Amino acid sequence: MVFIPIDAKAGKAKMQISLQKNSKSPAKVHKIEFPVEIMFGEARAPLHEEKEWLSQGWDPELSTEENMKKMREFRIKQSQKYISGTDEVKYRISPYGGETFTPGEDKRIMISLTIKDGYHTYGIKEGEGYKNTEMNWELPEGFELISCNWPEPTIKKQGEFELPVYKKQIHFRAYIKTPSNAVKGKKYKINVNTIFQYCNHESCWLGEANNLIEMTAK
Repeated sequence: MVFIPIDAKAGKAKMQISLQKNSKSPAKVHKIEFPVEIMFGEARAPLHEEKEWLSQGWDPELSTEENMKKMREFRIKQSQKYISGTDEVKYRISPYGGETFTPGEDKRIMISLTIKDGYHTYGIKEGEGYKNTEMNWELPEGFELISCNWPEPTIKKQGEFELPVYKKQIHFRAYIKTPSNAVKGKKYKINVNTIFQYCNHESCWLGEANNLIEMTAK
């Protein structure tokens, strides 16, 4: 199975897969094009779960179009499990490269914040005139949060206050040090609780996101 990005800006990628119905039948090659997630200007390679679905769930008896419909449904289901928040502000927190890790590695965690048009939320730095965002990580024993690299917010002046504002969509990364003695095949759970204030031009509210990440040591 080969993944070939062809147009990151347009959000497209090409994948070529070769599948056999059984060991005696000839391999059938499928060339498919589908939307991919774009982060930091690069096309994201399929997650481990997507690769597993392509290798096990792709049905050689169905047409490419029928298989692609099944894959789109799978991608939507996978994506939704990483999302939490309110209707106005949604946090998507997911492990880069799939839900497995090599014991001892620094695992990259991808964080996306999507804010509804007409609304904004605030940065993590405390200040006057707003409630700062608080993100709390509950990690298994032996795991350590190395960094969480929030992007610089836009500063909005409101009277005597300077408000650190986020609008529309932002992407950033966190890194978690995994323990070298993690048990192979064991699933570890990471909970991320985020308390945030969000506002429109009329009022403000407090919101909460609870994201669960499950990763298995390999």
